[in-house]
Amino acid sequence: MGAVRFAAIAGIPLIVAVAAALLYPLWILGIPGTKSAPYAQGWFIGYAAIPAYLAAYGFGLLALGMLRLFRWPGSRLVHGLIWICLLSFMVAMGISAGKIFWSEQQARIREALEKRTLGMGSEPGHWRVAGAA
Repeated sequence: MGAVRFAAIAGIPLIVAVAAALLYPLWILGIPGTKSAPYAQGWFIGYAAIPAYLAAYGFGLLALGMLRLFRWPGSRLVHGLIWICLLSFMVAMGISAGKIFWSEQQARIREALEKRTLGMGSEPGHWRVAGAA
């Protein structure tokens, strides 16, 4: 049971760190060339979150190794900090993905509303109140 618990506690952040490190070059290639692109803010949040998580995870592993090497207490605290870093990374990437995908949807909605509102008022009786004669 101890090995399963250790794999769950240490394995999940490790898998996420490896996946983030492998996907980082692809993320860099997707960054838009201009900051005025509607989805640019989402890409830049992810661009900052991935190396921040990798650095925090690396420092956490280093601290955990030193604590175990010198047999100092506090390894549970470091495990907790690694998980907090993981959760923070997941929140940041969720915000990033939301900004990327929602900005595209907002642009489509804005375009559709502009097309609809340009024709408003041109037809007689377009704004009738329900129930009025």
